[in-house]
Amino acid sequence: MKTRIMTLTFALLLSSLTAEAQLDRQGLKKNDVEACLTETKVKRPAPGVAPTPEDRQKMDACLRKKGVMRKETPDPKREAFKKAVDSCLVENGIPMPKDATPPSEKERSIVEACLTKKGFGPPAKAKKK
Repeated sequence: MKTRIMTLTFALLLSSLTAEAQLDRQGLKKNDVEACLTETKVKRPAPGVAPTPEDRQKMDACLRKKGVMRKETPDPKREAFKKAVDSCLVENGIPMPKDATPPSEKERSIVEACLTKKGFGPPAKAKKK
């Protein structure tokens, strides 16, 4: 009897850990995300590449229908940085990128200089332990 109770307890613990492992870093269920990618015909962006606003809207709408909401944690620093980048692009006549094409070295240096003037310096280097 003790062995059976321990086995059931272990099985319950294992199933809860497995269920938690099915959540991605935003708390979304992976199978819901995969289903929405298929249903909306949205292609998964490459790692480090943000989805287009249209693709994000399609995915968010699909996930909402499934009762899954993406965690929104607005970051004021990130929003200020985005506005500064947009401002630097406009001020310097650099067109807003329409896809994942990286800027030219000249455009990059112009935007970096503009961001520095606006108080956004290069990211701090991680300290080695």
